[in-house]
Amino acid sequence: MAKDKYFASHMVHCRGVTLDHMNPITSGCFPCHKVSLSRLPGEMADFDQDAKEEVDLLLAQSMTALSVQERQVEQEDLHGVRPQLSEDTEMIQRLVDELDIHLNRLKAGTAYGEAEATDSAYTKGIDFRLMFLRCNKYDPQASAAHIIKFMDVKLKLFGKTKLVQDITLRDLGEDDREVVRNGHLQVLRACDRSGRRIILEYPALRSFKTLTNELRARFYICMEVAKSPEAQRKGVVMVSYGVGTLRERLRGIGFVEISKVALSVPLHFAGIHLATDNLRHYVLLKGALAITPAKLRTRFKLHHGSHMECQYRLTTYGIPREILPLTEGDEAILEYHLSWYNSRLLGEGSDGYVRWADSSIDQINEPRLLDVLFGKRINRDGGNRTLRSHIQALSTEYECANKTRKLEMAEQVINDIQSSGGRFLVQEDVIRDDTTFTTWRFLRLDE
Repeated sequence: MAKDKYFASHMVHCRGVTLDHMNPITSGCFPCHKVSLSRLPGEMADFDQDAKEEVDLLLAQSMTALSVQERQVEQEDLHGVRPQLSEDTEMIQRLVDELDIHLNRLKAGTAYGEAEATDSAYTKGIDFRLMFLRCNKYDPQASAAHIIKFMDVKLKLFGKTKLVQDITLRDLGEDDREVVRNGHLQVLRACDRSGRRIILEYPALRSFKTLTNELRARFYICMEVAKSPEAQRKGVVMVSYGVGTLRERLRGIGFVEISKVALSVPLHFAGIHLATDNLRHYVLLKGALAITPAKLRTRFKLHHGSHMECQYRLTTYGIPREILPLTEGDEAILEYHLSWYNSRLLGEGSDGYVRWADSSIDQINEPRLLDVLFGKRINRDGGNRTLRSHIQALSTEYECANKTRKLEMAEQVINDIQSSGGRFLVQEDVIRDDTTFTTWRFLRLDE
């Protein structure tokens, strides 16, 4: 252990870095259905099992109703192997022109029509329109209908004054921000094995003063993900993890309203995974699926069982256990989510745009899974684990090597981490308005 630490210290010293300070360390909610409490335990178990079989049958029928070609597309999408369409300027311009034709036919009397009259530069902006075209696989007609729906939902949630503005944390009320902060809905630091962003829900952490607080929070989080061109092209994966102490507690309050928000944002949900250890949830899910669009049902995957069983099934869809923010005892970890939240709150200027007060600091909004992190209370996974593996593998050779070889070995390890996408980041506390926020910056060579 001592020689590993010595090697680590020397390795980074050759690059001016000190590792001695390293401390390596959508919803799953369903509508309420009245279930007779007069059933005996045995009858209730049979009732739950029947509901599970009905749900499984409904999902199977949704898939078999598709043509062979449609079924193949859905399966490729679910597993992240569907080829992406390459974009060029001519193609994009043609699609935008077609989109404009469809929008002109639909906009009369809609929130979109009002938004266009207020600020056409916003509604006709190429980035805004590309979000919807990519989400709808470059279908202008579907994209136009999606934009109309999006603006209607945005108007109801935020009012006319925000129709032609991107929603920031500072546009949310205090109770809305608390819902964002509580961690029941998180954007994971790591992607699945196909490189798609993962939105994770812990149903047990749902908490709000009014349902509108949660709807605004969900809208904001989803739109933060939708800003990424990569997420627009690849789609995202939704995981609702309600196993053990993380089970749903609110019995599906607001499912219909939450579904409307999810279907309005410009995100393509390529896979929706619901993990639970409670058969009773199938009783609720049966009603939820009945009001879910048939094509969307084909992307639902239900995983019933213990933590180990559900996590194993998620790995078969490219979502490994190590990227889920769970302790060894399978309790929720909120550390990264709070860092994600604080970085956005800290980075938003008075006009709502995200910026850093001191550009020389080179701060990072959120670390990636492969990054090597330095600071207090750092998670042991990801890049830190990779660094330790390199150190342990080379420590014996390093002990016997001369100075030149030691420098080469250290350079090799650093290059390996960087070539795999990892960065060396330092945790840093920044004070703003008497509040301390945790953020990240690149490690400087003179530290």
